Amino acid sequence: MVRVKIVSMILKDILVFFRDYRSFILLFITPLVIAGSIGIVYINSQPTDIHVILCSETERTDMYYKVRQSMVDSDMFWITEKDGNCNETIGNSIRASDARMGIIVNSYPFYGEMSHYNSSVQIIYDNAKPIGMVVQSHLSLIASQASKEIINSTIGLAHDEITSTMSEVDVSLEKISSYLEELKALRNDLAELKNDISETIQIVERIDDMLISIDYMIDDLDDAVGDFEEVEDQIDDAQSRLGLILATLEALNASQNVKDSVLDLSTTLNHMKTTTTNTKNTLINSRNQIRNIRNQINVQELLDAMDDMETELNRIILELDAVISLIEDSINDINSIKDYLSEQVDVVPQGYEEPIKTDVVGYFGNQNYINFMFPTIIITILMWISVFLSSIAFIKQRNQGIIKRMSISPTRTLTIVIEKIFVYTIISLLFLPLIFLLGIYGFGIEISPYSILPIAFIYTIASMTFVLQGLTIGSITKSENAATLCSLMLVVPLMFLSGTFFPEESLPSLLKWSVPYMPINIAVTMISGFFFYEFTIDYMVLMMGRLFVYLFVYSVIAWMFLSKNIKK
Repeated sequence: MVRVKIVSMILKDILVFFRDYRSFILLFITPLVIAGSIGIVYINSQPTDIHVILCSETERTDMYYKVRQSMVDSDMFWITEKDGNCNETIGNSIRASDARMGIIVNSYPFYGEMSHYNSSVQIIYDNAKPIGMVVQSHLSLIASQASKEIINSTIGLAHDEITSTMSEVDVSLEKISSYLEELKALRNDLAELKNDISETIQIVERIDDMLISIDYMIDDLDDAVGDFEEVEDQIDDAQSRLGLILATLEALNASQNVKDSVLDLSTTLNHMKTTTTNTKNTLINSRNQIRNIRNQINVQELLDAMDDMETELNRIILELDAVISLIEDSINDINSIKDYLSEQVDVVPQGYEEPIKTDVVGYFGNQNYINFMFPTIIITILMWISVFLSSIAFIKQRNQGIIKRMSISPTRTLTIVIEKIFVYTIISLLFLPLIFLLGIYGFGIEISPYSILPIAFIYTIASMTFVLQGLTIGSITKSENAATLCSLMLVVPLMFLSGTFFPEESLPSLLKWSVPYMPINIAVTMISGFFFYEFTIDYMVLMMGRLFVYLFVYSVIAWMFLSKNIKK
């Protein structure tokens, strides 16, 4: 039962909502209108027909014409060209909201190895409009592209030439690296040879010590030969004495045994002499052989030669180290050149990094964006409150019979309409003092005391215009739901298509013409003149005239519908 009751309640509410055919139609039309108005804002990939002033304080050069041609080729801009007094001309146009941006292109002669011009591009954009940042980034890109073109034409080193040079550097680097490896191998071989010579010197020094021992041995052999010669002399002397003894024995007729003993002794001495002589001769031969060998070995000359060779190798190794170090430095330099050339393929060459200096500034300085959006925020809130309040309140009073009771009274219909306009306008404006206080003390908005009354007057006229729109909606709709949908269908497109929150240059060309004539845009433009723009009196009178025309037209339309429906 509970479920059935809930379903019946839902169906009843749906039937009540769609009882008014206007609600049924608006339920589908309003989302389409809102989605279409938002889609129109983003339908273009970039803004178009932005008014830019192109100016130069100096003689127009190639840089000037490059920037001009880039802008002419783009659908984003339409340009006005000026010469001299650039800052004043651009400033006047921006303050009058005639131009969104100004570009000052100045070129100065530069005399170096090649004659060219250093240029400066100053971009002054209206930072009170949402179009500024989009356009200044595009113009910075134009200046950057022109800068690269000037670099290529100035230094004569195009992308393909740099690439070719890099290939030649790679080949040279490969050859030098190969030569360096060969030198390092030679240096290592010489170092090993030096080590071998050092070891040989040590061996020769040990040989020299051995030769000194041999010299001592030869001296000892000489002494031994001398000793053997003395032995020989002594044997000869002994044999002489034995001869004398033998002669004496013969004279004395000594016995044969004695003589034989002497003879045996003499034979022994002869044998000893022979042995001694042979030994002496052997020692002499050995000494002579050793001396001959010793005389053939000149250790000092060998040591001197080895020392000279070692010294020369040290010199060669030092020179090779110097050459290797020089080649390594050269390779580092070549690698640096290679890296430099690699950078130059896509980067401006060193020394020509900024032939074009780009300076982007907002005309109104570094003010917070809230300063520029504040009038738009107020007028948008005012529009929503005025339209919704007047339409829904009027329907509510009509459905309660209040409007009908007033109409059957002696009060005229015109009086009722005027009373409703003023009542809803006053109610809609009640929030203004609070919003102004929030802006002044919360956001630091600067408002001149002399501007408060004109601004309040403009907001009052704008509010009356929106109230008339709301009363018109209230007169043609039968329910609050329908009035809400109809109000949404009115205020959302106005907010998106008026150029207040989104740049009007982003809109299609067919809609751009209508932007300056929309009531919300007229009010915002006039109020902006009291905040930061400087409009002429004639322009302000023209804008006020447009606002009064809207007030009159909406008054007529509202009267037409209200006079017919107020007594129903």
